[in-house]
Amino acid sequence: YEKDLLTETSYLHLYNKSNTLLNQRQLRVFAALYEWRDKIARQVDESTRYVMPNHVLFRIAEVLATDVESVLASCNPTPPLVRFHANDIANIVLKAREDALPSSTPTLPIGIPEPKGSGMLSASPPDTLGGSSPYGRSPLESPPQ
Repeated sequence: YEKDLLTETSYLHLYNKSNTLLNQRQLRVFAALYEWRDKIARQVDESTRYVMPNHVLFRIAEVLATDVESVLASCNPTPPLVRFHANDIANIVLKAREDALPSSTPTLPIGIPEPKGSGMLSASPPDTLGGSSPYGRSPLESPPQ
Protein backbone atom coordinates (compact mmCIF):
# COMPACT_ATOMS: atom_id res chain seq x y z
CA TYR A 1 0.00 0.00 0.00
CA GLU A 2 1.35 3.40 -0.98
CA LYS A 3 0.19 6.49 0.83
CA ASP A 4 -1.07 9.44 -1.18
CA LEU A 5 1.30 12.35 -1.64
CA LEU A 6 0.55 15.35 0.53
CA THR A 7 0.12 18.60 -1.41
CA GLU A 8 -0.76 22.12 -0.31
CA THR A 9 -4.40 21.45 -1.15
CA SER A 10 -4.79 17.83 -0.06
CA TYR A 11 -6.95 18.86 2.88
CA LEU A 12 -9.56 20.27 0.50
CA HIS A 13 -10.52 16.78 -0.68
CA LEU A 14 -11.66 15.82 2.82
CA TYR A 15 -13.17 19.24 3.50
CA ASN A 16 -15.21 19.21 0.28
CA LYS A 17 -16.60 15.75 1.06
CA SER A 18 -17.98 16.99 4.39
CA ASN A 19 -21.06 19.06 5.11
CA THR A 20 -19.10 21.24 7.51
CA LEU A 21 -18.57 24.91 6.77
CA LEU A 22 -15.49 26.46 8.32
CA ASN A 23 -14.50 30.11 8.35
CA GLN A 24 -11.05 31.15 7.07
CA ARG A 25 -9.40 30.79 10.48
CA GLN A 26 -10.92 27.36 11.09
CA LEU A 27 -10.00 26.22 7.59
CA ARG A 28 -6.39 27.29 8.13
CA VAL A 29 -6.34 25.29 11.39
CA PHE A 30 -7.93 22.34 9.58
CA ALA A 31 -5.21 22.46 6.90
CA ALA A 32 -2.41 22.64 9.49
CA LEU A 33 -3.84 19.72 11.48
CA TYR A 34 -4.35 17.71 8.29
CA GLU A 35 -0.67 18.20 7.43
CA TRP A 36 0.44 17.33 10.99
CA ARG A 37 -1.74 14.19 10.96
CA ASP A 38 -0.18 13.03 7.68
CA LYS A 39 3.35 13.62 8.99
CA ILE A 40 2.72 11.68 12.22
CA ALA A 41 1.00 8.83 10.35
CA ARG A 42 4.06 8.43 8.13
CA GLN A 43 6.43 8.54 11.12
CA VAL A 44 4.59 5.83 13.05
CA ASP A 45 3.49 3.92 9.94
CA GLU A 46 -0.19 4.09 10.82
CA SER A 47 -3.22 5.37 8.96
CA THR A 48 -4.10 9.03 9.23
CA ARG A 49 -7.46 8.09 10.73
CA TYR A 50 -5.73 6.11 13.47
CA VAL A 51 -3.61 9.16 14.33
CA MET A 52 -6.61 11.51 14.32
CA PRO A 53 -10.03 10.42 13.03
CA ASN A 54 -11.72 12.79 10.59
CA HIS A 55 -14.43 13.82 13.06
CA VAL A 56 -11.77 14.76 15.63
CA LEU A 57 -9.88 16.77 13.00
CA PHE A 58 -13.04 18.72 12.17
CA ARG A 59 -13.98 19.16 15.83
CA ILE A 60 -10.60 20.57 16.91
CA ALA A 61 -10.65 22.94 13.92
CA GLU A 62 -14.22 24.05 14.71
CA VAL A 63 -13.58 24.83 18.37
CA LEU A 64 -10.08 26.21 17.70
CA ALA A 65 -8.65 24.29 20.66
CA THR A 66 -5.55 26.21 21.80
CA ASP A 67 -4.72 24.37 25.03
CA VAL A 68 -4.27 20.76 26.04
CA GLU A 69 -7.55 20.64 27.96
CA SER A 70 -9.63 21.88 25.02
CA VAL A 71 -7.85 19.49 22.63
CA LEU A 72 -8.65 16.55 24.89
CA ALA A 73 -12.21 17.78 25.49
CA SER A 74 -12.79 17.98 21.73
CA CYS A 75 -12.72 14.23 21.30
CA ASN A 76 -14.32 11.39 23.16
CA PRO A 77 -12.75 8.90 23.28
CA THR A 78 -9.37 10.53 22.83
CA PRO A 79 -7.16 8.68 20.34
CA PRO A 80 -3.82 7.63 21.90
CA LEU A 81 -1.67 9.74 19.56
CA VAL A 82 -3.88 12.79 20.06
CA ARG A 83 -3.47 12.40 23.84
CA PHE A 84 0.30 11.95 23.46
CA HIS A 85 0.66 14.99 21.14
CA ALA A 86 -2.04 17.21 22.70
CA ASN A 87 0.44 19.98 23.50
CA ASP A 88 1.82 19.94 19.93
CA ILE A 89 -1.73 20.00 18.54
CA ALA A 90 -2.66 22.99 20.73
CA ASN A 91 0.46 24.84 19.53
CA ILE A 92 -0.34 24.06 15.88
CA VAL A 93 -3.87 25.41 16.35
CA LEU A 94 -2.55 28.54 18.07
CA LYS A 95 -0.02 29.23 15.30
CA ALA A 96 -2.50 28.53 12.50
CA ARG A 97 -5.08 30.81 14.16
CA GLU A 98 -2.54 33.63 14.28
CA ASP A 99 -1.47 33.04 10.67
CA ALA A 100 -5.03 33.02 9.33
CA LEU A 101 -6.86 36.09 8.20
CA PRO A 102 -9.49 37.05 10.77
CA SER A 103 -12.88 36.05 9.46
CA SER A 104 -16.21 35.07 10.91
CA THR A 105 -18.00 34.32 7.66
CA PRO A 106 -18.40 30.72 6.50
CA THR A 107 -16.22 29.57 3.65
CA LEU A 108 -18.01 28.22 0.62
CA PRO A 109 -16.95 24.75 -0.45
CA ILE A 110 -14.48 24.80 -3.32
CA GLY A 111 -16.20 24.97 -6.69
CA ILE A 112 -19.00 27.28 -5.54
CA PRO A 113 -18.27 30.82 -6.76
CA GLU A 114 -18.35 33.73 -4.35
CA PRO A 115 -21.22 36.18 -4.97
CA LYS A 116 -20.31 39.21 -7.04
CA GLY A 117 -20.21 42.68 -5.52
CA SER A 118 -19.80 43.63 -1.89
CA GLY A 119 -21.28 40.40 -0.60
CA MET A 120 -24.15 42.23 1.08
CA LEU A 121 -27.66 41.77 -0.18
CA SER A 122 -29.86 44.85 -0.49
CA ALA A 123 -33.52 44.82 0.39
CA SER A 124 -34.45 45.66 -3.20
CA PRO A 125 -32.57 45.33 -6.47
CA PRO A 126 -30.95 48.67 -7.37
CA ASP A 127 -32.95 49.17 -10.60
CA THR A 128 -36.29 49.09 -8.73
CA LEU A 129 -35.38 52.14 -6.65
CA GLY A 130 -35.73 54.71 -9.41
CA GLY A 131 -32.24 54.26 -10.85
CA SER A 132 -31.41 53.82 -14.49
CA SER A 133 -32.79 50.82 -16.29
CA PRO A 134 -31.55 48.96 -19.35
CA TYR A 135 -34.93 49.80 -20.92
CA GLY A 136 -34.34 53.58 -20.78
CA ARG A 137 -36.76 54.30 -17.95
CA SER A 138 -37.11 53.48 -14.30
CA PRO A 139 -39.34 50.51 -13.47
CA LEU A 140 -41.25 52.85 -11.15
CA GLU A 141 -42.20 55.22 -13.98
CA SER A 142 -45.40 54.71 -15.91
CA PRO A 143 -44.97 53.18 -19.34
CA PRO A 144 -45.05 55.70 -22.22
CA GLN A 145 -48.50 56.17 -23.73
